[in-house]
Amino acid sequence: MLVDKQHERPTHSSLQQSAPVSQLPTTRVITQPKVSSRTSSLLSRIQSNKTIIPLTDVETSKAVTNETHLSKFSAESSISQASRSTSGISLLINSKRGNFHDLNDTETGKSRKYVRRLCGGWCPCCSFCCCIVSSVLLALLLAGLVTLIVLLKTSNKATSTTTTQPSTTVTITSNDCTSNWTGVSILYHCDNCANVIPYAQYTYTYVAIATATRISFAFREDIGLFLLDDVSVVNVNAPSVQLIVNGGFETGSLSSPWIYCNPYGASAAAFILSNSANLNWGGVTFLAHSGSYCYCDGAVTYADYLSQTFPTNVGDTYNISYWIYNCGSGSASSADVLLSI
Repeated sequence: MLVDKQHERPTHSSLQQSAPVSQLPTTRVITQPKVSSRTSSLLSRIQSNKTIIPLTDVETSKAVTNETHLSKFSAESSISQASRSTSGISLLINSKRGNFHDLNDTETGKSRKYVRRLCGGWCPCCSFCCCIVSSVLLALLLAGLVTLIVLLKTSNKATSTTTTQPSTTVTITSNDCTSNWTGVSILYHCDNCANVIPYAQYTYTYVAIATATRISFAFREDIGLFLLDDVSVVNVNAPSVQLIVNGGFETGSLSSPWIYCNPYGASAAAFILSNSANLNWGGVTFLAHSGSYCYCDGAVTYADYLSQTFPTNVGDTYNISYWIYNCGSGSASSADVLLSI
């Protein structure tokens, strides 16, 4: 039996199987985008109630549009939330950075104040080492100024020392002062003598050849003056016993045991100078080396002599010293320091 399949009435199942795709009911499943926890919670509640609903073409378009808006809204919400979170973190980080910056500034300020305190508040330096160097340089400068002032005030009393041995006995020109001298030794001699400024100390050792020894000073200074002060002779075996009497001329006169002799009557002969006289020549004030008095000699053309005899023991060694100051022209002058018996 032939059956015309074209006139066969389709069943419901066959209709469903043969229906074109375009005519099938349209369904949309809303999926959850990656959003913040708050938005995610809201979407979860929506999804728990979602149903599959057949939609017409118009409704399908609206659903798609709504889904798009919802996705966009969710994404924007996520971005906004993330932005707010990031802004908050940035603000927190900036705040923390600001705090660290303020802390560093505070510590730096404290360090600078500490450096200033170490520098006494006057040193405009940027480091502790700078302050130390500045302080040392200032201290050296002040020390130099003090030293200069002291030297200027005590220029007549500054010292230097010359130590020599006396020469063997010599023969000297005899005159009224030296005619009876024997066993003469020369401790010091100069012609056209150089200036001796400030005072200079001369020291010697001498082995006695008699029971009494004479020390003599002969000066000539046509232009200028010689000063003599603090003459000393001691036995090395008894250094505390001074053998020269009035060696600093503090009696204020040429009294015994000093003996003064001017054999040729030289002008500007020797005298005892007092500091109170304020004797000034060539811009120089003549003063004693120590105490208030000294021996002053400016004999012209010829030398004059100052002598004193002191007790000695044959063979004993004696330390002899004196201080000389000379301010003159460097010409037409002489000085001799002699030992004799």
